[in-house]
Amino acid sequence: MFAGAVWAYLAWGTYWLWEPKVIWSFIVWFYYAGAMHAWYVREWRGVGLSIATVLGFFVVLFTYLGVSLLMKSSHSF
Repeated sequence: MFAGAVWAYLAWGTYWLWEPKVIWSFIVWFYYAGAMHAWYVREWRGVGLSIATVLGFFVVLFTYLGVSLLMKSSHSF
């Protein structure tokens, strides 16, 4: 994420763009950071964490497939 922000600044003159692909990429990172935080700090393990990671997998699928197909973005090809 940091390297992408630096590249975006050099290419477009801004570190962050409010577009769907960038926002959903941040959501994926934030979601899994929260899951890791729950695992380390609250010792949340077992079924709850398993369900959270499976839901996170669907968030990743939506980010890479759904956002590209359903939303207009400068990252669409």
